[in-house]
Amino acid sequence: MELVLIFQQAAWQGLGKVQDQASGNTEPNLPQASHAIDMLAMLQNKTDGNLNETEQKLLANALTQLRLNFVDTQNQQSATKSEASAETPAEPKEDDAPESESESSN
Repeated sequence: MELVLIFQQAAWQGLGKVQDQASGNTEPNLPQASHAIDMLAMLQNKTDGNLNETEQKLLANALTQLRLNFVDTQNQQSATKSEASAETPAEPKEDDAPESESESSN
């Protein structure tokens, strides 16, 4: 079950919920979190029928919590990006720019 805890810790770090011990960073890294969650899911599939009840519950609960937090973090990032793009004015395209006098007289 130590392997479950290792992947669970990596996923929490990837979600930005726990400080990364190596970098001290708490920024979300969704690809890292997704990889750790996928590894736990694979572990659950491969050990099906070989774990006792306590181990099954630990693994199932870890996956459930991580998946819910992954979706929540993903939605927060999407909302933050949407708000940021709505606040920054769009730059005029080259085609939309007014023509200068020298261009219009040609």
